[in-house]
Amino acid sequence: MEIFEQDLNNIKDYSNSSRSSLSKCLGVSLSVVDQFSHKKGPGAFNLNRFWEHSAGCGIASRMLAKISGYRSRAEAFVAGLLHDIGKSVIFQYFPREFDEILLLVNEEGMSFLEAERTVLDVTHPEIGWWFAETWNLPTELIDGIAHHHQPAAAENHPEIAMMVHLSDILCKMFQMGSGGDELIPDVAEDAVTILAKTHPMFHRPGDLNLDSYESRFKEEVEDSETFLSLIKAA
Repeated sequence: MEIFEQDLNNIKDYSNSSRSSLSKCLGVSLSVVDQFSHKKGPGAFNLNRFWEHSAGCGIASRMLAKISGYRSRAEAFVAGLLHDIGKSVIFQYFPREFDEILLLVNEEGMSFLEAERTVLDVTHPEIGWWFAETWNLPTELIDGIAHHHQPAAAENHPEIAMMVHLSDILCKMFQMGSGGDELIPDVAEDAVTILAKTHPMFHRPGDLNLDSYESRFKEEVEDSETFLSLIKAA
């Protein structure tokens, strides 16, 4: 696991640098993409589409932050971009297990999360949580990564976990890349309650009609083509 430790330390070195919190988050995110974009894993998994999905979640999270008035759009973007980092760890360092997960997804119709639990007894949010803490990322990003499937479990920042949760759903609805399965999760039942605590614009379930965000999301994607081209070229 020498290569694994080297990759981990390369990113940790950046996160420990004496930079501002914002520039550090953005720098770590680019470092993560760079470290986890060049290695090979199971051939059935399209890594380019994975990073397209991750970038799409970043763009969608930034859009929701803008709409709701969340204090940091950049923070929301980075949380969305890195939300599935646990999957890329499994892909590159545990390829046999990753193949088993894909088999359950493609042949048994399991969600990626269910297949991870079956094969590894651990999930990508839990792996991502450990990495985010190891990299000394802000608690907002840790919650976005660790709890994007169960936002209410985020004790400190459930609102950013909820934005990433909704962004993941939006990207699946509008076929922005692929996170490994094509199943569209249900919106968390407590979505409106969580967001209404900090964002008064959310009052009723109808406020979270995600179909209504399609044109706005596509505009945001078009405005981010330069970044997306960099991700695809990585």
